Amino acid sequence: GEELTVPYLDDERLRLPCKHRAALLRVWSIKSCLCIRCQRGVDETRLFACAECEGGVRMVRWRHQKVGLALDMKEKDMDSDTLEACDACGFGDMRAAEKSMLDAESELEKLYFAMERRPQ
Repeated sequence: GEELTVPYLDDERLRLPCKHRAALLRVWSIKSCLCIRCQRGVDETRLFACAECEGGVRMVRWRHQKVGLALDMKEKDMDSDTLEACDACGFGDMRAAEKSMLDAESELEKLYFAMERRPQ
């Protein structure tokens, strides 16, 4: 027969970055997601323009082992991401501007989860 799959996350949460979805799944004691997005370790939902050629994009590589609960993220959980090499020019150094973008993204994530915790 066909493989049966069960979605544990609603459509809104399926659009979250991989590290946050993985943390939410841990709530149900699911240690790893087998979807293509999670298994690659590179998150296509998080793209940054290349600072070198300005024509390509760099995806974020996240580390599975350093993820905390998405609704209770700690600072140490947010700093484990790195940028892949540019898909156009191959540039791979981590420039200050790109680190700054990851830091700004981290701050936005904190605000998002703080808003999600507020009572409706």
